Amino acid sequence: METILLVEDDDAVRKITSRHLTGGGYNVLEARDPDEAILICGQRKESIDLLLADIIMPKISGQELFRRIASLRPGIKAILMSGYIDDTLLETAVPFLQKPFTSETLTQEVRKVLDAPPS
Repeated sequence: METILLVEDDDAVRKITSRHLTGGGYNVLEARDPDEAILICGQRKESIDLLLADIIMPKISGQELFRRIASLRPGIKAILMSGYIDDTLLETAVPFLQKPFTSETLTQEVRKVLDAPPS
């Protein structure tokens, strides 16, 4: 079973997204903020296959969080998500998921990214 680290500061969005992913057959680790996500990455011995993170969070952006986690977990894949569209958000090479999304859209994008060859 593949493991996804979900980082979302909105409790309701984090819970529903986690339910969608769990229902899709994934093991989900939830973090409320970047600090908690980095702590999980440092403490967990088992693999983490994908980071699914909000772009706009307190303290650091989703892009910066991905850079930091990738240094702890080389080869981890990522999807960044946001409810806001901004040209600067779309300039990243990391796949982007627009909120709100359906369960089907979420699980399809996760599968596509996990199945993609390493970059």
